[in-house]
Amino acid sequence: MARRTILTGRQRSALFSLPQHEADLLRHYTLSDEDLQHIEARRRPRNKLGFALQLCVLRYPGRLLAPGEFIPPAVVDFIGRQLDFDGYELADYAVRSETRHEHLAELRRLYGTRESSRCRRPRWRLAQAAMAHRDTLVPVLCSPAGWAGLSPQAGRGPGTGATPLRRSR
Repeated sequence: MARRTILTGRQRSALFSLPQHEADLLRHYTLSDEDLQHIEARRRPRNKLGFALQLCVLRYPGRLLAPGEFIPPAVVDFIGRQLDFDGYELADYAVRSETRHEHLAELRRLYGTRESSRCRRPRWRLAQAAMAHRDTLVPVLCSPAGWAGLSPQAGRGPGTGATPLRRSR
């Protein structure tokens, strides 16, 4: 079955491409002291730079780096200058494929995110909401903000974005 595309190539590029202008790099990719502390926990310079890149791209534009993805030199230089590394360190990043996965798992742990599964998420969340609110009608919101309150770790019902409605008897 053919997939429908909602965004044009230009729109997708505008949303998901990495910033290259100095002002955008300053706004989105300046590392905080806390970021630097987490980055310094990596052993090798290439892993520090790779971890920092994964962190920055996860924050903005809010996606993961694809394996082998071309990183604009402006981004590598900007982050490398903050870490006192040359951009050439990145060439050897994730020689072991597990390194990239370990870094992503660490970022998820540090920032409280988790991997999503498109096919399991709605069913699990509807079942969770039904069990938590048997006597309640729960509005199902089809947006990330509406679904965000249902978390398997927390084991709770709808978040602040959804207010349960009581059934009239």
